Amino acid sequence: MNKNASCISPDQNLSFATYTQLIENYANTRANRNIPNSTMDHARIGVESLIRNAVNKIRILSSEFFFDFWSLLIPNLRAFLKGNHSNKLEILILKQEEKSQSLIRSLAEEFTNQVGLYLIDTQKFTSLFPGMA
Repeated sequence: MNKNASCISPDQNLSFATYTQLIENYANTRANRNIPNSTMDHARIGVESLIRNAVNKIRILSSEFFFDFWSLLIPNLRAFLKGNHSNKLEILILKQEEKSQSLIRSLAEEFTNQVGLYLIDTQKFTSLFPGMA
């Protein structure tokens, strides 16, 4: 891979271990790189690293908030929010499953001043983030 490249190709089928190492290397060096997450495992690795390395704010942008995916990460988010009462979590989302609403609500109720949920309409979302909706 060209070390000057700002993005790896989403069609590069990286192994779990290689992808994890890539994410951790980028996090450790604070590299400003776009890293596609073409599988749920890749997305989970990326989000876990984001949570682990966050300083005081996490902003999550997603076209959908899937319960099966995020429910595994709630303990990590809870630990981040408990670690410092000034830490913030913002979730910007286009749509969500019914089960996910209760998941987010319970987190927001537990950390009332730290969690924000922002629903974005489809037109605004696609104008800001073409190709994600």
